[in-house]
Amino acid sequence: MALALRIFLKSIESEQADDSEDFLNGYLENIESQTKSLIEEGGVSEIEAREQSALVAIKIAIDRLVKDLPFPEESMQLLKVLSFFSERDLPRELIVSCAETVSTPEKPASEVTRLVSNRLCERGICVMRTENNSRLLSLHKLVKQSLKLFCKKEKEKIEILTKALIGINRILPKDGRKHEARFLEFYAKHGLALDKTVGEKGSVKPFIKFLHCNLLVGIGYCLLSQSSGATEGKKYFHRARDKYCELVMGGGYSYNRLLEEQSNVAVSQRHKEVACILYETGIHHSLLQNEEYRDFIHELPQYHRLTKKDLNNMPNVCPYNDLVNGHMTKEKLELFEEKGRGMGMGTILEKDTMVQVAMAELLMQIFCVWSKTHSTLTGYTQELDECIQQSEAALEVSRKLYEETGVYLLAGLITDRERLAMEIDRETSSSSDKLRSIKDQLDELSNVGDDEGKRYAYEAGLMRSDLKGDNYHRMVCAEWKINCYGKLYQLELANQEQHYASGQQLLTQVKELARKQVYSNSALCYCYRYYAKFLSDCDKSGEAVKYILKAMQQLGLSLKNGSGKSHPELENHKFERLYRSLDKYYYSYKNAQSEAGDDTKLLTQQGKLYEYLKSLTESWKNETPSDQPTDSTDNFQVFDEIMTSHTEIPPYGIPPENN
Repeated sequence: MALALRIFLKSIESEQADDSEDFLNGYLENIESQTKSLIEEGGVSEIEAREQSALVAIKIAIDRLVKDLPFPEESMQLLKVLSFFSERDLPRELIVSCAETVSTPEKPASEVTRLVSNRLCERGICVMRTENNSRLLSLHKLVKQSLKLFCKKEKEKIEILTKALIGINRILPKDGRKHEARFLEFYAKHGLALDKTVGEKGSVKPFIKFLHCNLLVGIGYCLLSQSSGATEGKKYFHRARDKYCELVMGGGYSYNRLLEEQSNVAVSQRHKEVACILYETGIHHSLLQNEEYRDFIHELPQYHRLTKKDLNNMPNVCPYNDLVNGHMTKEKLELFEEKGRGMGMGTILEKDTMVQVAMAELLMQIFCVWSKTHSTLTGYTQELDECIQQSEAALEVSRKLYEETGVYLLAGLITDRERLAMEIDRETSSSSDKLRSIKDQLDELSNVGDDEGKRYAYEAGLMRSDLKGDNYHRMVCAEWKINCYGKLYQLELANQEQHYASGQQLLTQVKELARKQVYSNSALCYCYRYYAKFLSDCDKSGEAVKYILKAMQQLGLSLKNGSGKSHPELENHKFERLYRSLDKYYYSYKNAQSEAGDDTKLLTQQGKLYEYLKSLTESWKNETPSDQPTDSTDNFQVFDEIMTSHTEIPPYGIPPENN
């Protein structure tokens, strides 16, 4: 009862009650009345109801504070929705997204969120903290339990659950393009809490199954993106496949059953065959005519979360800062459509097309996310074969959708790119024909914006994006072509000089494209890491060490330039990958250049750099913005000293970064 008493005292204080005795009597009578109501309407015993009296007291306090707000009905609905998530560290972005499911244009989500958050904190019902300029709300566990007392009827519980699923699905990252890495842990936690609730409901309507399937894909991606979550992430991809089968084929079907039924098809083609079956069944499912589903799809363009890069690839409508919670307002969306008409193109799909695209896109995402597990593999394994087969299944869905609707999903482009990267890693044969074929495919793919048939892709299946100016896509294709040249150098002894020169030329191109990115230093970090791999393949380990150090330098500059700001690159596993690469190349270099006198000094300097950057990252992830130094020059004095010392180790140190 301690929490209930604290809330009660806050209520007396905030309401400035003249007669606190009358206020107390009314409060206790209300508790008694609602406890009886639990017995009569809630189907619980008197003992159980009495045990919940503390929750009733909290419920009454919440009810009183909400009634005093300008938007009481919407505020109460929002609190009910939030009760389905974990009680700790609710990101403001998630709260606003949930508020959008209960708000109207006259009662905007941002205002509902602000009023509810402030009032809850004033009354001691929740705590707000700030981490890297992002606000996180935490509820007491008893508050969360008491909120569920407001949902008495099963029908209302299903309605609130649906809103919670919509709220998180609108912002949940599924392909790494929506959120900063530091949020993945939060979203995974809240997704897992919601997943548990859906599981407890047993048989649910198709629309909830559709939303649940989306949720499972998002949870799997969030877990996979964490340094130790690959195994857990895969479990959710498996569940998403089964959930989609259950949705479109019926409760008796699972993904493995469908695979087994394709016994007359080559093993390597079975995933693709099952993808075709699920695609054809999905786009003709009765859910596509469901009004609730159609309304959800119709609103997606307005709530689709965009990144700065997404906005840059679309007709110029507004600066990124004009977006609300990362998405367009209804007015901006109308302007977007108007801009498109002025350019002679459609920017938003017709509703009948959108409902078909969304169903196919979900299926495609289930297969696409498997390619993300590629980054967790070391060398060639059977798992790599499975990743490639899953990617091919995703591309088959993309191809069929394009043939039927003319919609070329951006996810298809990304998957095709990643499939080729996996093919490069898998290619260990003595023949160079396959590698040349992959290089040619990367050439073709990098020019996708010049193909009139696929001039535009759709952002999340909805927003049309102009790929002609997508420097990021061209940069990644060029980086993987460098990888091809490194392997060709090993296989074609007669053409080694030519392949080495081609790799050097591509480095110039990639650096130019990297400098055009939003986080240019981070992009250069990856550029140098790929080039170091190329140099190692070309038996130039000494040069490879230099470029791995240059990669670490650029990552350090990326952190330096992002000092005091939220930054998506603050993840230790990136440092660890760079450090492992450096150790590998340095070991090779030391064996080849044992007579060099600066070996020990170089190794000492790269170790100092790694440890410094790692400690810096940890301090930034754990400190609040007010704790962070505002003078980035002082903050990076150690960094600058380390990097300056590298130039004193000719010819093995890092050349100054002047261009």
